[in-house]
Parts: sequence; structure tokens; C-alpha cells
Amino acid sequence: MRRAWGGSVYHYHDDAGREADAVVVLGDCRWALVETKMGSARVEEGAAGLLKLSGKIDHDIMGAPSLLMAMAPVQYAYLRPDGVAVVPPGCLRP
Repeated sequence: MRRAWGGSVYHYHDDAGREADAVVVLGDCRWALVETKMGSARVEEGAAGLLKLSGKIDHDIMGAPSLLMAMAPVQYAYLRPDGVAVVPPGCLRP
């Protein structure tokens, strides 16, 4: 799916059960993994999955992700100590 900002959005799921609800790839080769959770109590699960998936990707070939984001119905956006951004959906409005 192409967007005005020159990027694409994909879904990822592999045979080992690792997944990302969205993989955002920009035209300059920066990329991000996004996991959406329906409840704030599941943020930990989403963050763990993102970190596990990122750890399986060869960063020497792909580069490190620019962003790991768990989107959940939380009151405020924040950055966890492990580097995962937790963002409420309302922050993504244009």
C-alpha cells in the first residue's frame, strides 16, 4: 500500500508465530514494527513480541528498526525503558 509520504505498510507473520500488525517501510529504507492491542493490560505482551521479532531480524542487512510501537488504549504516549513506544490511537490522527 503506497502513501503520500513515500512508504508502504505491510503485515508480517511467520511459521514460528512471530508477527507484527504493521511493518512500515519508508522510501529512504527506514522501517518500523507496530503491534496493536485492544487493552492497555496487553501492552507488555505487545512490546515483548516486537522485541522478539526485532531480535530475529538481521540488522546488518536490514538496519535496525527506527521505531518499535505498541498501539493501545492508554491515556498518554510514552517510551518504555526497552525502547518500545506505547502510543494511543488518537496520537496518529492527521
